[in-house]
Order: sequence, then structure tokens, then C-alpha cells
Amino acid sequence: MKSMPLLFALFIPLFAGANELTLQINLPSNQAAPTQTVYIAVFDQAGYLRKPLQSHRLAPDALAQRTLVLTDLPGEAVAISAFLDSNGNQVLDKNLLARPIEPVGFSNQASMAFGPPTWAAVKVLPQGQRIEITLQP
Repeated sequence: MKSMPLLFALFIPLFAGANELTLQINLPSNQAAPTQTVYIAVFDQAGYLRKPLQSHRLAPDALAQRTLVLTDLPGEAVAISAFLDSNGNQVLDKNLLARPIEPVGFSNQASMAFGPPTWAAVKVLPQGQRIEITLQP
């Protein structure tokens, strides 16, 4: 029985960082210094683009570091979206064709060329890794 704590200690690193992601936000190339808030949403497949599991915001002072550790994520795939609130109204503004007019990005750097990316294009498994989202104007 004395070996049980040692055995448990050996498996702790396998679970450390599980169900979390470190998110790095890359600002658009024309954005020299962070002056607006970035809003981040984490979705599961059932609520993708409708009902986020988590919502976060990075204020300009926190945005200087451009990283956020997302914890308490489900053990299944998630999708992450982010947008730079250029006008401070806390809403992703869109044009008449429902295309975003503020910088936006998704996990896996998924493209919005023909509308919102599909679930398959944006899903990631939260296993302690670091992912980047580059906000596109």
C-alpha cells in the first residue's frame, strides 16, 4: 500500500492541464496597440454560434499580454471565437449581408470566406495545448 501514493503521483502529470487551453490572440496587422476590448466565446457543438459555454473579455490593459488560459472546459471538442470590439458597443457589428465589420477570428484560424466556419473547421480538443486566433478585419 505504500506504493499507492507513488503510483498516484506518477499519473498526476498526465491530467495536469487537461480540459484547458491557452489562447493567444493576434491582433490585425493594422492594429498597432490594443485600445479596444476583445470578446471571446467558447462553444460546444450543440450551442455552436448560439449559446456559449463560457464568455471572456480581454480589456486593453490585459490584451497587451494577448494570452488567456481557458479552464474548466468539457472533455470534448470546443470551438472558440473572438472579436475586437472596435466601437465599444459590446456587440459584433455586421453589415447588411450579415458579414462582420469588426475584426473576428476562430479556433484553427478557420476562414469566413463563405460565411461562418463549420463546426468541423473550428473544433479543438482541450488537452492543455496553446492555440492562436488571428483576428481578421
